[in-house]
Amino acid sequence: MSMSNGDYVRIPLSGSFEDQVDQELQGTLEHNTNIESPKTESSLGPFSFKFYQQYFDVDTSQVLHRLASAFIPNPRINFIQHSLKPRADLYGPFWISTTLMLAAAIGGNISNYLQSRREVSSWHYDFQKVTLTSTIIYVYWWLTPLLLHAVMHIHRKNKKPQSNDAESDLTDLLERSDTDSSSFHNAKNANKFFDVLSTYGYSLAVFVPVAILWTIQIDILQWLLFLVGIGISGAFLVFALMPSIRKEYPKLATPIMIVIIVVHFGFSLALMVSC
Repeated sequence: MSMSNGDYVRIPLSGSFEDQVDQELQGTLEHNTNIESPKTESSLGPFSFKFYQQYFDVDTSQVLHRLASAFIPNPRINFIQHSLKPRADLYGPFWISTTLMLAAAIGGNISNYLQSRREVSSWHYDFQKVTLTSTIIYVYWWLTPLLLHAVMHIHRKNKKPQSNDAESDLTDLLERSDTDSSSFHNAKNANKFFDVLSTYGYSLAVFVPVAILWTIQIDILQWLLFLVGIGISGAFLVFALMPSIRKEYPKLATPIMIVIIVVHFGFSLALMVSC
């Protein structure tokens, strides 16, 4: 109630009315606190279907653009930054590796048939070639990026921070106090791994036509195709991975790239022999 001199007088409310207001406010607060925040991509675990589903959410134009980059590697364009970002995909690499496996297995059997048709009266399809080529392709596609990512992760963990003890204690305290930091870093590491995995998958694209042409029984042509395949795919891997590795691991960049090239050479040779 307002008085003539500008003062105010508090009018007491009944106890039942105040209790009703308190109950309504308390119920509103409890309702708001029980609302769950939506899960972000960083909170999705590797054992969740939605975690992998996001890497298959890609359209045809993106896959074709990444395929073109794999067939025509450009040292002036960073494949990971310009083609894979904001998210790598596994749709293209999966079908590339599967197509390569079928092309290598079928091409190898056709090659055996052409070689033995004049020597034997009957010929049987060699299903072991399917097992052999699929093992070579899928182990190389998954195991090489996994080992590469593991080496980088271990090196990053063992790297000592260039700071004093007080700053280190403060950093540790801040990291422990942030409940979302672990999930954020896990998602970041997962994205890096899938970037490398997707890059390796697209590097296999050039071997699909090469594996088909390997059915031609001319040794010089087969070795020329081998050099073309390993040259294009190897250059693509170097141009795609070198900028990130050199930026984050300058001292390990050269040894890592040498290992990548050597392993890639061994894979290419094993693939040609299995065909």
